[in-house]
Amino acid sequence: MKRSRDDGFAADLVAGMRCGLITLDRHGCVRALNESAREILKVDQETAVGQPAQRAFSAYPQLARLLAQAASMSTLPDRAELEIQTPAGEDRTLGFTMSRVVAEDGEVRGVALFFKDLTPIERQEQREQLQERLASLGAMAASLAHEIRNPLAALEVTTTLLRRKLPESGTCRDLADTLQDQVRRLSGTVNDSLEYVRPLQIHGTPCNLAELLDEALEVCTPDRIAPKVEVVRWYPQETRLLQVDAGRMRSALVNLIRNALESMGENAGVLRLSLDIPQDEAPEVGHAIIRVSDTGPGIPEDIQPRIFNPFYSTKPNGSGLGLAWTRKVVDAHDGFLDVHSTPKEGAVFTIRLPLSAATAVPELNPAGETLHETQDSSRRG
Repeated sequence: MKRSRDDGFAADLVAGMRCGLITLDRHGCVRALNESAREILKVDQETAVGQPAQRAFSAYPQLARLLAQAASMSTLPDRAELEIQTPAGEDRTLGFTMSRVVAEDGEVRGVALFFKDLTPIERQEQREQLQERLASLGAMAASLAHEIRNPLAALEVTTTLLRRKLPESGTCRDLADTLQDQVRRLSGTVNDSLEYVRPLQIHGTPCNLAELLDEALEVCTPDRIAPKVEVVRWYPQETRLLQVDAGRMRSALVNLIRNALESMGENAGVLRLSLDIPQDEAPEVGHAIIRVSDTGPGIPEDIQPRIFNPFYSTKPNGSGLGLAWTRKVVDAHDGFLDVHSTPKEGAVFTIRLPLSAATAVPELNPAGETLHETQDSSRRG
């Protein structure tokens, strides 16, 4: 009797929620929608419940992709926004958060999506005010960076001239070298900060992601950063060309690869680069998956939610902008960046890019196998 009363209370609680709620089981099928979710999305519960998320929400491709990937994501989005368009052609902005449904024994039974329509005028006004404050903060940060950059340039020139007047070795030369290195590091941080606060304009062109991965690997020079690390690559023979900003996506991949190499450093290890572009998935819900994994020390669980925050770094000389910039680039492509890491077992960074940006023209990757593995210490053999 008590269980029945508790179940009724839970049902009333879900029904009375002022935000939309969608629950999925661990297989990605819809278990329930509350009334708010049905009103916002104009979805009928009887036709949605029991269906895979891709089919139940096919009218909202971005939402369908998000729900389809939720079960496999290690870091679920929190306090994020999603732009959708209703079947009637109305643009709406959903503010959402996701959480796992976990049983008492720790087993993950599914995922819950909580969301609210931020389109109403009163919410829009609040968002515009917040955007204005953030824009002012960004302008102030850019102004400060410009003011700092000029003296830094003068300091770098001065230290260069000073080094020329000093002997090739000795304490004074060592101090001058250290000063120059630190000035250059600070100048790099300022430049990275300026780049991060600028609005990101994506200029997409058809690109072969396997080639972008190889170019990023070449930039990182593994034989110098981690000479004992073995590089393993898994690419499909045939791939779709995706519309991406090649320069910015390459920069994002460089950040992930360099972080992976630096985590292993002088130790022996394995860097794995993999690409998966399904040929049989519908572009509306399909996605290309890029994975960069290492066998380094891993990322402690308590800091994983913070590694994508700007200016947060675990490296002694890190700027804390590399992963923040990478997420910004992936977000600008309507993709998702996820990380899974276990201490002492390495880390796996996963980029998911929508196939809706893919062209219909297939292209062959350099190797002539359906799926190939390349092992070397630095670059493709």
